Amino acid sequence: NTTTSGGATNVVIGGVSNLTDRTWAVACLNGTNGHAIWVRGVGTLSGSSEGNPYAGGVIDDVPRLAVSGTNLFLVGVAYDTQASFGPITVNFSLPRGQYFARYDTNGNPQAATTFGSVTTTPIVTVADTNGNVYVSGDFDTYSFFGNDLIATPVATRPYNGGFSQAFLAKFDRTGNPLWAREAVVSTYGTVNFLGIALAT
Repeated sequence: NTTTSGGATNVVIGGVSNLTDRTWAVACLNGTNGHAIWVRGVGTLSGSSEGNPYAGGVIDDVPRLAVSGTNLFLVGVAYDTQASFGPITVNFSLPRGQYFARYDTNGNPQAATTFGSVTTTPIVTVADTNGNVYVSGDFDTYSFFGNDLIATPVATRPYNGGFSQAFLAKFDRTGNPLWAREAVVSTYGTVNFLGIALAT
C-alpha cells in the first residue's frame, strides 16, 4: 500500500495509475514479474488523517492487509465520519472509527463494515484458508465487535502513546465479528499484541 496526500492525487505504481481523493491506496502486483495489475484508493478523504489525538500524535491509520485465496482484506482506522471502498461506504458515529473491507483479486470491493471504538487501533491481521480473519490491536475503555463488547478501565501508561489494553478478534469473510477477547493490564503499564500467526 502507499500513501496519498492533498486532495485528488494520481497514484502511480508500476505504470498503473489511479486518480483518488483517498488517504491510502492498495495495489496488486504480478507475483512472477512484479508488474502492477491494479491500484485502488481506499479509506478516508486525503487530508482527513492527522494522526491519533488519543496517542500523542502517533500515525496509526495505515491499513493492515491479509490475503486468503481470492480475497484481500483491509483493516484500518479512519479519521473521518466515513470511509469509502469503491462504491461501498461505511459511516462512523465519531470522527475516528475502524473498518473491515474485502476486495476480490481484480480489485473489486465486495464488503465493508465497522467495529471498535474511538480508542481502538488494529495493529496486525492475518487470514486463514477459509477466509476467517484474525485481528489484534489495542484499545482503551471499550470496543464493540458486532453485538459483543469488551471493556476495561484505562491503565496509567509509563509513556505517552498507544492504548493500554489489547484485543484479539475473529471475523468471517464478510466482516461479521465472530468473537473478541481482551488482554488486560490492571492499573499501570500497557499490554500489546504486536504480532499474530496461524498454527497449522
